[in-house]
Amino acid sequence: MIYYRRFPGDYLRDTLHLSAAEDGMYCRLLDVMYSSEKPLPLDRQLLYATVRANSENDRQAVESVLGQFFREKKRGFFHKKVDKEIAHFNAKSEQYRVSGRKGGIKRQAIAKQSLEIGLSESQASQIPDPESRGEADRFSPNSTLMQELGLSLSLVRQYKKMRETIHRPLVPGGEDLIFTELLELQVQGESPSEVMEQAIKTSSYTFRPVRKEKQNEIKCL
Repeated sequence: MIYYRRFPGDYLRDTLHLSAAEDGMYCRLLDVMYSSEKPLPLDRQLLYATVRANSENDRQAVESVLGQFFREKKRGFFHKKVDKEIAHFNAKSEQYRVSGRKGGIKRQAIAKQSLEIGLSESQASQIPDPESRGEADRFSPNSTLMQELGLSLSLVRQYKKMRETIHRPLVPGGEDLIFTELLELQVQGESPSEVMEQAIKTSSYTFRPVRKEKQNEIKCL
């Protein structure tokens, strides 16, 4: 995982009693778990080195948060919330991939995903039908995901315009879905910008691996 959902209200509620050192070590431990998608190692020296707990104060902070928020098992330290979020991320990634192959996401599915990415039920209910007027003006791509993917705003807008031209416009929240699909391709070694440029060039609303396309071109030659 290269990003994960964070709910500041819940986090503050659970961690306001922590010292600055404990809070910092807790965040580092969470980042290690999310990025590796594995439990934390039981080997203390390895764990300290992983989160750069070099001073005695930092190591005491690590021990404190381990005892408060993590469960020690044979394979390492586990965290119930982290396990749940990783499972959620993987399930949604698979769902987006399958939905993309079927030719797009229906409005009802978009509304449901909007709830998953943080909109309240009342906000989600206000999402207009994809066929409604003024739909093309609603576009606010996630800048954090764009940075992770190496996409420029101009390229994303070109893709959006192409989708409108082929009568497959993006619905509100739809940009997060295409970014998730690009994240999956990025993990497979693809360049998200090249994948999107290819889609624009071929007027395709689905993404295809660029490497595979290039290999096919060489075979044809």
